[in-house]
Amino acid sequence: MSKPRAKRTPPKRKSQKPRSNFFLPPSPKPEQPLLSLGYITQPHGLHGEFRVHLHNAKSEALYDNETFYLQLPEEKTLRQFEVRSVHKHSKGYLVKIKDCRYRDQAESLKRAEIFVLEEELPALEEDEYYFFELEGLPVFSPEGDALGHVDHVLPNPGNPLMVVAYQERQVMIPIVEALVPEIDLEEGKIIVRPIPGLFDDESS
Repeated sequence: MSKPRAKRTPPKRKSQKPRSNFFLPPSPKPEQPLLSLGYITQPHGLHGEFRVHLHNAKSEALYDNETFYLQLPEEKTLRQFEVRSVHKHSKGYLVKIKDCRYRDQAESLKRAEIFVLEEELPALEEDEYYFFELEGLPVFSPEGDALGHVDHVLPNPGNPLMVVAYQERQVMIPIVEALVPEIDLEEGKIIVRPIPGLFDDESS
């Protein structure tokens, strides 16, 4: 007669330690102007890295800053974080910040907007510019006709869109040489070669 088999006692699961709250207290708003670089899209891997989408995919600003500010979704406060690593990945960037060690912590940062101080932005080449530098500049046709001013610039995967305040409406113009042949920051003006009908008076 075979002996009854002893039942195996399942091993006890180790209780997970609660994740430490790595959020710093809200930072006082800096006196210097801030510039939005982009936003966090999703966590990457298991060790606290996350993916970042930049408004300007060619920007090197993430590499040149040891700290940046995050504004979490549905919050108006800013929190400053130390950057541990940044590297290019696929169509975006992978970023690691201090004290963010687990995936669920990175998950809590999803859709947070990333800001840096304007004064800490890297210097650009002579023919380059930051989007915020275009805001408020007057826009003219090649013949010198006033066409309004730049309200803001919309990042776009293809070409950024310059939003021109014209009369009582907004006109979107892709920033390509065929349509925007001249951006002169020294003289403070932009020349636009509009397609027919783009700036026609709607009341006419």
